[in-house]
Order: sequence, then structure tokens, then C-alpha cells
Amino acid sequence: MQSAVELLTKAQDLIRDPKHWTQHHLAKRSLRSAYSIPPLSVEATCWCVIGALVVSEEGGHFEEGRFARSFAHSSAYALAMQKLIAAANTLYGDGRSELWKLSPVASVNDFGSRRVCHKRVMAMYDLARELVKEEGV
Repeated sequence: MQSAVELLTKAQDLIRDPKHWTQHHLAKRSLRSAYSIPPLSVEATCWCVIGALVVSEEGGHFEEGRFARSFAHSSAYALAMQKLIAAANTLYGDGRSELWKLSPVASVNDFGSRRVCHKRVMAMYDLARELVKEEGV
């Protein structure tokens, strides 16, 4: 089983090139596509920060159009998401927006220009990985 650091690294590498990163969708066939597709679809070519984390998790797959793995059982995924939230709040959180309170990670990914948000997403992944390492997990 992969560690949270490995999972964060794999997910970040998946979207390091901005042409493989998207906003407002977990995954898409292309940046020009207006429609979402499941993150683990073989047709997916770009993902948001959360979609990249989902697709990077080992053991996930689609079965009859549904995701056939519960991430509630993955401690690496839970820790990675916890540290992404902490990183988002540390780097960019203002705590004023109700949307931010609901999903700080998605807020960093989705709200702002593509160029600025992609840089923020990369910084968020870097800090999340450091936070996991500091915890010694």
C-alpha cells in the first residue's frame, strides 16, 4: 500500500503539466471539453486536484459506471486529503467564505485564473507533502 507522501507525489505529477489539470470538474476528456467524466475513465486526460488524488489511489476502478472502492478504508488517502486541506488553509485561507469552509481544496483549484490557480495547486501539494513528513507518517 502506498503512503500518503507517495499518493500526493503521484497525484501532483499527474497534473504538473497544466494541460493535464482542470478546474470545476473532477476529470475531463480534454481541456476544451465542457463535460465531466469519472476520474478513472480511460478517456480522462485532465483532472482537478481532487480528481488527481482519486485516480492516483491504488486499487480504485470503475465497475458498471460506478467507482468500486471506498476511500474510507484508505488511511493514505484520508491523511493526504487532511494535509491538502491544512495546506490550503495555511497558504490561502481567509476563513470568510462559506464555500471556502465547505471545500478549501476545491476553492484553491477552482477560483481564479488558470495560471494562478495551477501554481497554487502545486504549492498546496508541496506543503501537504511536507506536513505529512513532519507528522512522521
